[in-house]
Amino acid sequence: MRQTTTSRTTANQTSTSTGSSDVGAPRPDPRFPWKTKGTRKPLSLWDRTKFLLLFALLFHLLVWNEFVRFGPPETWWDAEAQVAYQQQWLLWLAGLEVLRQLHFFVSERNARYNRFWTQRVFGSTTRWYERRVNPWNRYRLARVVRWLFLLAILSVIYWLLKNTQAGRSYTFYCSLHPGMRGTLAVVD
Repeated sequence: MRQTTTSRTTANQTSTSTGSSDVGAPRPDPRFPWKTKGTRKPLSLWDRTKFLLLFALLFHLLVWNEFVRFGPPETWWDAEAQVAYQQQWLLWLAGLEVLRQLHFFVSERNARYNRFWTQRVFGSTTRWYERRVNPWNRYRLARVVRWLFLLAILSVIYWLLKNTQAGRSYTFYCSLHPGMRGTLAVVD
C-alpha cells in the first residue's frame, strides 16, 4: 500500500512539474505554432501578392498597348479609363483575389473561422478527394491545371494585343471625360 501511494505522488509531481495532466500526451512543436492554435499556416509575402502583381502587370500591359495604339493625343489616364471599362473582368478578378487574401488573413488568426471553412464547408470534398486520388496523381494534376491556367492567361493577352484589324475603325471614349469620343481608323 505504501509503495502505491508513493508512485501516485511521483506521478502527480511529474504532471504538475510539466504543467499538463496528460503524462503521455505529445508536446506541441514550437516550430509550428499555428497547429496548436488551430489556425491556418501564415502565408509569405510572395504568396500574398503574386496574383495581385500578375493582375496589375496585365492591366498595365493592356494600358500601355492602348496608349501606344492611340498615340500622343491620348493621355495615360484616358488609356487606363478605356482599359478599365473594356476589361472589367480583370478588375473583378483582382477584387476576388483581395477577398481571398482577406479570407486567408482571417483564417490565420481565428481558429473557429478556420475550422468552419476546413471542416464544414470543404471537409467532405477534401476527404473524398484524398481517398480517391493518390498524392502523386494530385501533384501531377495540379501541375497540368497550373500550365493550362498560364496558357489561358497568355492567350488572352495575345488576343487582346492582336485584336485590331486593318481597314476597320474602332470607336473610343473616355469615361472620365464623357464628351471625349472619337474614331480610330486602322490602315495598312
